[in-house]
Amino acid sequence: MEFFGFIITIIIFLAFIGLYILYVTRGKVVPKSQKRAYDPDILHEKWTGVKLMLKEGGPANFRQAIIEGDKIVDMVLRSRVEGQTMGDRLKNSQRLFTRHTYDQLWTAHKIRNKVAHEADFDGLSSDARLAVRNFEKALKELRAI
Repeated sequence: MEFFGFIITIIIFLAFIGLYILYVTRGKVVPKSQKRAYDPDILHEKWTGVKLMLKEGGPANFRQAIIEGDKIVDMVLRSRVEGQTMGDRLKNSQRLFTRHTYDQLWTAHKIRNKVAHEADFDGLSSDARLAVRNFEKALKELRAI
């Protein structure tokens, strides 16, 4: 009789764990039917453009490299997680990255937001290099480049 009670307890425990996992992950992964594919060749071409802008230098190129790098990461995230904004997709993509890369990606996205929303924010080379390096690390962990 004790053995039977033990088995029932384990079954109930596993059921709660399963429900918890469903609750936590529900809505965070895009079903295959809703995924938007991206062309890897276009992604590589765009990423080469970002690296070229960074190499050419200048405030305008730095700003554009940051913005384009963010768009490329967003393009990949759209194919893997759901969310209305890049920020939502980042929140839903935490499981796709190591903790360190996830934090770095948020840092890069925050730099992008400064570039896009603050008129007096200059595209500094240090900001651009940091953001592009962080975007690149994220894209490598996603196996997109």
